[in-house]
Amino acid sequence: MKKIFFITLSLMVLIACEISSKAPGADIVFTGGAVFRVTDTDPWATAVAITKNRITYVGNDAGAMSLIGPNTSVVKLDGRMLMPGFQDAHVHPVDSGMTFNQCAVFDLPELEDLLGAIKTCVDEKPNADWIVGAGWYVSTFAPTGRPPKELLDVIAPDTPITLLSNAAHTVWANSAAIERAGITAETKDPEGGRIDRDPLSGEPSGSFQES
Repeated sequence: MKKIFFITLSLMVLIACEISSKAPGADIVFTGGAVFRVTDTDPWATAVAITKNRITYVGNDAGAMSLIGPNTSVVKLDGRMLMPGFQDAHVHPVDSGMTFNQCAVFDLPELEDLLGAIKTCVDEKPNADWIVGAGWYVSTFAPTGRPPKELLDVIAPDTPITLLSNAAHTVWANSAAIERAGITAETKDPEGGRIDRDPLSGEPSGSFQES
């Protein structure tokens, strides 16, 4: 009797292990979303499954249902977007964060709007020793891409202003900033950069280029 009981118990354990090994079940399943595959063909899906830290399924919700097991964590995206992780090796998070605490003039392609935003910065800091910021577009000053210092001089004739372009390779400065920095017609271009100048006088015109 004991022998039969032992054999029966062993068979039950083996069957349970077999069922467990074949039971479907990803660790995490995302459903009901707008999943961007980043592919040229069929770029969108609605569901993703992850098993052992690897993406094991990308497709529709129906296909993902078969991967949901008793221990699967299901995340309902409710139409929200999901995309692959990405890495940008050329970012400046600290600089960008600081910029938004300064005179941020992003997304202002029209000159009138840009100058208005700069004036607001100046008005909000009447006692500033130097105003710095970023975000203006080189294209706003087409075709040369060189903003003149005179536009800033009208807004702040006495307070130095330096504004980095949206691309972060050009600085726009007013006369007060140029004078404070000691830059004149006799100042040579620094290595790896260029001082934009008035073609007649050679005086700095207001923009400084990184090359």
